[in-house]
Amino acid sequence: MSAGGINSSVYELEKYWSTFKLKDVFKPLLEAGKDIVFIGYNTYNENIENAISQLIHYVETQHKQGDYHSTMIGYSYGGILGRKALNRFEDSTYQHEFANYISIDSPHKGAIIPPSFIHTVARIKSRLDDVNHLCSTTVDLACDVSKRRKEMDALLKDMTDGVAKSLLVTGDNANTYLNDLDRQGMPSTYNVAFSNGSYTGTSQGLPLGTEMAKFENNYIVYGKREYTFEIQDLKASTTSPNYKAPFYYTSYVLENAPGSYAIDGHMVNSFLRKTDGSEKDNVTIKHTNLLTWNKTPTFITTESALALDVNDADVAFDLSNVATPFDRIYAVNGKNLSHTDFTYHRSSLLYQINKKEIDIAITVIITSMM
Repeated sequence: MSAGGINSSVYELEKYWSTFKLKDVFKPLLEAGKDIVFIGYNTYNENIENAISQLIHYVETQHKQGDYHSTMIGYSYGGILGRKALNRFEDSTYQHEFANYISIDSPHKGAIIPPSFIHTVARIKSRLDDVNHLCSTTVDLACDVSKRRKEMDALLKDMTDGVAKSLLVTGDNANTYLNDLDRQGMPSTYNVAFSNGSYTGTSQGLPLGTEMAKFENNYIVYGKREYTFEIQDLKASTTSPNYKAPFYYTSYVLENAPGSYAIDGHMVNSFLRKTDGSEKDNVTIKHTNLLTWNKTPTFITTESALALDVNDADVAFDLSNVATPFDRIYAVNGKNLSHTDFTYHRSSLLYQINKKEIDIAITVIITSMM
């Protein structure tokens, strides 16, 4: 499912499974006749509610057939859409056939992109905006300015607009959106959450004030400028706090909390380097903890993916004894995983998708023994 709607062609599904490391987990289930609605939302779209309506209409008109127990699986932001869709089903008294709702690394309590990174991109874009008038007077500079402005504008929009506005804990709409999501609660299905982050307290190892990266940016139009990405206390400023989500913690150095981190790492890496790993022509890396030590900022923290009711996101969690609205939760014992890596949870995912049939079989066996 994307901004363009529902796509169920075999080619698109095959391409998706392969790209997002899902093939080994889900393709055998599909071949075995399991009914699965998988939502992986990664396309910018302002009309999110319309996307959910498309999903509901698709399920109502094409998916529901006979008496079976289907599974709603949402990956990343798709987990939020799946949860909202099932709640809407039930609010409208529609008799859906979903037995399971499975959330995979979804930001139920918000996601994090380092404010210092967002601020740096905004500063560079502002400088390019300031020299935009040169585009009409100097042909050589026009190409450089126009291209770079578009790059910075697109990156800044990804990090501050649309979905980011609601789901980032620094987003302008975060308080309203996440409060509303919390009030909705969970659907009446059997609900399971998976996190690709650690539950044993494996943080990013970059405490408050740590320099994530320092680089020199050299655009012809305004010369060389030096910038630094730093781990920040998201609530340090009382006049203009970065943190805007409704959930409160004892510490707001959330960029250091255990969690999956692929997206931010890719953003920063692509910002500093070419696809072959070399520095970009206009960038000189002075120092980096991100690339040298493979330290990348948190994207979806463990407590967020599992919707944990905790006071501190940067500690180890006892998954058998922690408050969560989910019926069952899973995280990683050890090092955080990539946001797109499903292999660690493969057996648990298969078990949870088959759980309804397993429970029925156990009931039949127990009944026959009585």
